[in-house]
Amino acid sequence: MLDTLARPLSATRIAQITLALLCVTTAYCLAYAALAGRSEPPLEAVVWGLVNVIPWLLAFEIGKRIGAPVAVSVGTLLASLGLQLWLFAGADLPFEVIRRLPAAVGVATLLLLLRRGSGAHPVRLVDDAVNLPLPPGEIAWIGAAGNYVELHGSGRPVLHRASLAAVEKHLSQRGFVRIHRSILVNRARVARVDAGAVILDDGSALKVGARYRSHLHP
Repeated sequence: MLDTLARPLSATRIAQITLALLCVTTAYCLAYAALAGRSEPPLEAVVWGLVNVIPWLLAFEIGKRIGAPVAVSVGTLLASLGLQLWLFAGADLPFEVIRRLPAAVGVATLLLLLRRGSGAHPVRLVDDAVNLPLPPGEIAWIGAAGNYVELHGSGRPVLHRASLAAVEKHLSQRGFVRIHRSILVNRARVARVDAGAVILDDGSALKVGARYRSHLHP
């Protein structure tokens, strides 16, 4: 469960969840207003979700990538509060602060639990297939994801808390080379090198930095 939550979401997935949350919060706001016997413009309901709900989703994703759970939560509270005061005239400041405290505490607590969970089972990245999340031969490429790395093989990416530099150091003798500041690739899986990309044997294309192209030559 914690491993699933700790996995940073892709930009596409974040956009999808944001859209879904906006639909839910908009419907909630409109229904609440109708039950209270008043009308509310749909755009205002959407903006309410953007100000009060979406920031906490983004805070959770940022916290997974950079750590600093308390700082991220406090910063999000202040940003959300600032938007509230800017967009909604006559907002009650003390009430708005108190209303955001449960979300701030919840996000910080969950991020701390994720950090503790990953720390309880540290990943030992040594040149030994037994201790690697995947055997080196099954890894096609490795991408940086904040404080984590994603190991890409034949199945779903495997996420682990480690720096790309540490992974590079331990896998350099197994044919892994850096082709971008955030990407390592298994040379055995490289089919060809184009002008600005490395094409793997499964057809995947990875961006290659000019300063790293020499790493792909024998």
